[in-house]
Amino acid sequence: VLEDCIMRDMNLTNEQWIELYSDLAMVLADLYGGGLETEVAPNGDRIFTKYSEEKFIEFAGDAEYCLEQLGFVKEGEES
Repeated sequence: VLEDCIMRDMNLTNEQWIELYSDLAMVLADLYGGGLETEVAPNGDRIFTKYSEEKFIEFAGDAEYCLEQLGFVKEGEES
């Protein structure tokens, strides 16, 4: 039944793909990782701590997997 609900070949530009998996990774981090910590870089930018950056990368991989399973396709790649 779930397979009937999954859409196929929803093509996204690279920019859309990055934005979507990044947003989803942040949601996953909030739900399952307690959020991600930031710090102020020497130039004044807010950046992830080293630990949070590593966790974000893990959640980003999970997010990309979810997108692929839901039928999203990154520009230039086949489903």
